[in-house]
Amino acid sequence: MLDSQHTKWLTMSPNVFVDIINDSLILLYNTNGGIVKISRDEKLINLIKMLYTPINLGVVKYEILDKYKSRDIDWALKNGVIGIDESDVKPIICLPILNLQKDINKFNDNGIESRLQLIGSKLKYISGAFIRLSNMIDKGNSLLKRLRSIAATQHPCPSYEDSAASLTLDQLRILIDNLKLTSVATIDIIFSNNFLERYSCEELVGLLSKYNFAYRVHLYSEDYETIVTSINKIDIKLNLSFIVYQDRFSSNDKFYTFNSAYNCDQKYLAYDEQDIMFNMGVILPVWTGNNQEMFSKYVYTELSDIEETKINLNALFRNKKLNSNFYGLIDIAPDGNVYAHGSKKSIANVNDKGFSLVDVVIDEFKENRTWRLTRDCTKCKLCPYRFVCPPVSIFEIQSNQIKMCHINYNEL
Repeated sequence: MLDSQHTKWLTMSPNVFVDIINDSLILLYNTNGGIVKISRDEKLINLIKMLYTPINLGVVKYEILDKYKSRDIDWALKNGVIGIDESDVKPIICLPILNLQKDINKFNDNGIESRLQLIGSKLKYISGAFIRLSNMIDKGNSLLKRLRSIAATQHPCPSYEDSAASLTLDQLRILIDNLKLTSVATIDIIFSNNFLERYSCEELVGLLSKYNFAYRVHLYSEDYETIVTSINKIDIKLNLSFIVYQDRFSSNDKFYTFNSAYNCDQKYLAYDEQDIMFNMGVILPVWTGNNQEMFSKYVYTELSDIEETKINLNALFRNKKLNSNFYGLIDIAPDGNVYAHGSKKSIANVNDKGFSLVDVVIDEFKENRTWRLTRDCTKCKLCPYRFVCPPVSIFEIQSNQIKMCHINYNEL
């Protein structure tokens, strides 16, 4: 029971994520329990704004409630968004606020260049690299080629193209030398047997063994036995793991014996609903342009997905500033072109004179192709769930269909 001799205060819970979309729309997300509230109540919005002013820092005198009474404010009090405290002195509340000292978007008169000088080492921002050693050519099955080519734009599986392309060992060496000063611990190698038509497995393994990286090899199941058998014949040890892809074109009647010396994960590419129904395990949907119904049924975000998923403050604030699906990741194509992960536009080429991943990072920070592609940069910017929803996905980019969900914010 509150002591009437002491001062009563209204306090903003530090566990609540606040997103004021505009003057008449607010989202409140209590991370203790995952309780979400969308409100158009002017009094609640103004009270939250008042609590967040620098002079108040999450605390105002209780008497202010005399001016702010509404059903939504009662809800906020009942659900722990706003609390009542009793103290002789004003309580101290540590509100969750982003540290924007090194925010790349916070320009001054000198523009983005001055911000880039504040973030320190650029290479540390690269945390992953997907290197496609070569592409595959299949002249016998046009449907296989088309679907697997599409899949390669959305998942790190081998790509099928009209003409052959392959990184040289010198290009691979330049790339890995650049990666030594990054935050990358495991390099993702996307492999097909075509590469071994140009270089021996011993040459490849010999090069990779010179670096202190772990390697995760992505390949189709039909190539798995060939590459593992070749590696095991070489008296050089690598820290290897495998991601093995299968689809409707794989020889599913063949039993693949996965070598116990390596960690192997199997994933199945689904081009339509039938692929999903008849396969178990990890299924990766592939947007083909003709499977809208499958995506609508199995991939699109539902309001219930948000309501049933607890999200912490770190994830919510991360969704405000960067895209966790792409941030820090780069793709390297067989022709040497370097991309921000998920992007369709190349930034540089390994053959460029003075090639450096530092320039790749700087260019991506300036152009913002995918790393910081947040929902408020898209048609979702007015949706109250913009930072609670999953970040923009590769499917949305490749399909040019931003907003893969069944949430109509105009009806909220």
